[in-house]
Amino acid sequence: MWFEKLHVWLLFLEKNILYPLVVLNVLSGSARELASPRKLDTEVGALMITVAGLKLLRSSYSSPTYQYITVLFTVLFFTFDYRNLSETLLLDLFLMSIVFSKVKGN
Repeated sequence: MWFEKLHVWLLFLEKNILYPLVVLNVLSGSARELASPRKLDTEVGALMITVAGLKLLRSSYSSPTYQYITVLFTVLFFTFDYRNLSETLLLDLFLMSIVFSKVKGN
């Protein structure tokens, strides 16, 4: 049926275009703050950006069904509940993706 083909195409676009674009947006938005001398050293910041970016890109391809809940929970958790513990959206999302993968059982 046509709607099944549309569903498969939308899943393909979501997994291969939307999620990587979200991760790249978070990377570019947090890079200047993380690599600054007042937050982390330049070398440590670059290492954190690389590790977090690769982990988030890998998780967006390996478990795309959990990405919406991870991003939504991260934004809500660090915006309303623990605002003072938030570093950047990149590190917050990195931490929550690890927590969700452990809770999920993988």
